[in-house]
Amino acid sequence: MKLCRTLTFAIALLVTLTAAEAQDLWIRNVTIVSPERASPLQGASVRISGDRIVRISSGSRKSSSPKNSIDGTGLYLAPGLIDSHVHLYAIPGMTAEQEQAHPDIARAAREQFPKSYLYFGFTTLIDLDSAPLAIKQWTASAIHPDTYFCGGAPAQDGYPSNFVPQPLRYQYMPYFLVEPANGLTLPPGTDAADHTPEAIVRRMKADGAICVKAFFEHGFEGAHNLPVPRVETIQTLVRAAHAAGMPVGSTCSCATDRPAS
Repeated sequence: MKLCRTLTFAIALLVTLTAAEAQDLWIRNVTIVSPERASPLQGASVRISGDRIVRISSGSRKSSSPKNSIDGTGLYLAPGLIDSHVHLYAIPGMTAEQEQAHPDIARAAREQFPKSYLYFGFTTLIDLDSAPLAIKQWTASAIHPDTYFCGGAPAQDGYPSNFVPQPLRYQYMPYFLVEPANGLTLPPGTDAADHTPEAIVRRMKADGAICVKAFFEHGFEGAHNLPVPRVETIQTLVRAAHAAGMPVGSTCSCATDRPAS
């Protein structure tokens, strides 16, 4: 607990500095804990110029301005943590309907979440199932970790989009796959040609996604017989993603139908 609390002391201060204030910032008398070191480096001084660490030395150093100096006595400094599996759109414990009914609670939660990740040392996040609208909402906070996302490619009205009411699901999960065999009515204004594996991978790439998430989930608990893509469709999705230089992850409920990736 002490390591977590003191590690984020320095991180929280750094992320709140403006670019000008961060010039030649010194963190003094801090203990550095880092994977490449066999043991902690105690009593260290760290110089930061702009957004880069340019010097680490033993012993205390004085900066030219007290404003640009942090006293790290009794505190720890470590590299920022990376959480490579987060879902930033949902509020844990709230359904979409509850969020709409209590917008004040939802707004307060969304304002706090980015700060909470930083408080516990996470400076980089990868959302495994997202799209530009959700990421834009997340990064609207003035203080937030660096955030990347995988484009989620569910079947139309399939898992996990079934948990979001229509028509909101098509805004927050726009990369859905249209399977004519599922016999579903397309959302108004939707062209099936824009929801082939190749088309949605192109959109994901253009929107800044770094990876693709596929889903083959029939359902569980209260949700059953959800529409799923054909295995051949997922295989085409994987090929299109790899051709675009994007790795693929998957959620699958049936081992016998699990597509190779």
